[in-house]
Amino acid sequence: MKFYSINDVSSFTDVSPSNLRYYEKEGLLPPIERDKNGVRIYNETDLEWIQFIKAIRSTDMSIANIKRYVRLFNEGKETVQERKELIQNHKKKVEIEIAEKQRHLKRLERKIKYYDAIERRMQRMKF
Repeated sequence: MKFYSINDVSSFTDVSPSNLRYYEKEGLLPPIERDKNGVRIYNETDLEWIQFIKAIRSTDMSIANIKRYVRLFNEGKETVQERKELIQNHKKKVEIEIAEKQRHLKRLERKIKYYDAIERRMQRMKF
């Protein structure tokens, strides 16, 4: 198994070392293994967790819900349904937010077309 330093992991994941320490302190990651000097050493599984946390944080899942998910995961297979529901509920929330952003984007596009039309009229008036 290959191991990585906190700086390597930070580089791979674009998550700062301080955020990595925070994730561990808050229980968003399983306890990170340490070498004989007490320095954190991350493995591939840790990298996958970090990427997952980064992805769900980017969709605004709360720290509390991420902690809940991790706790459920650590409880084992009997919590699969609960984990799935947590992710499904969050997915629905994200889909609603995306739909709302798409409506806002269409409004912006209409406004740009409006200004394009004004600019064309102004250009015609110059000639």
